[in-house]
Amino acid sequence: MFYQQQLVVKTILREFNLYDGASVLGNKSNLYILQRTRASKPLIKSQQDFHDPLYTRAVKANSNLNQTSTTYVGVGRQLKQLQNSSLSTTPLGYHYLLELENCDKTRLMVVKQVEFRMKALVKIGGLTPIKHYFYQFKPWGVSGIVVLAESHFTIHTWPEYDYAAVDLFVCQPLADAEGLCQEIQNAFRAQNLKIKYIERGKEIKRGRKDDI
Repeated sequence: MFYQQQLVVKTILREFNLYDGASVLGNKSNLYILQRTRASKPLIKSQQDFHDPLYTRAVKANSNLNQTSTTYVGVGRQLKQLQNSSLSTTPLGYHYLLELENCDKTRLMVVKQVEFRMKALVKIGGLTPIKHYFYQFKPWGVSGIVVLAESHFTIHTWPEYDYAAVDLFVCQPLADAEGLCQEIQNAFRAQNLKIKYIERGKEIKRGRKDDI
């Protein structure tokens, strides 16, 4: 469509749009700022010129959807304000809290088995391990952590309740969050999986990265 209208992409604001719901699947999209050329033309001809903003997002706050009002996309000062607002609301981290219920207790009891599966899941998720530590409780149960270049991956098991709590924190959105969560469920043969997703550090004020 851009080619047909003879438009060029001037700027891409990554993860600009945030949609309510479907957070595990990925509820963000990019905003493309386009620039006209001398050859630009509309696909749909109109009797009058169009001068309104091309895009707007949640002009009025909606308490039910927990949205905040933002400015229009336009030109000059308005666009600059929008870019600053977008950058300040990008999360510092993406936190997945998994509750694995009705697991195969034999996969939760022994530290070597838990460690093996956690390391395998790191590889499946395309994550980068830095260090790991796993501890065997008596008479059973395991706690462990894999420190990642992306942040961390932890587990705490309660074999007596067929339950495990898994915590995955990453600094960039996962390519396939739903797929990795499913792999975690399968690894411990959990019949039920509950997921809570939190975007961390989204509302804090930020300066330049080298300002400490």
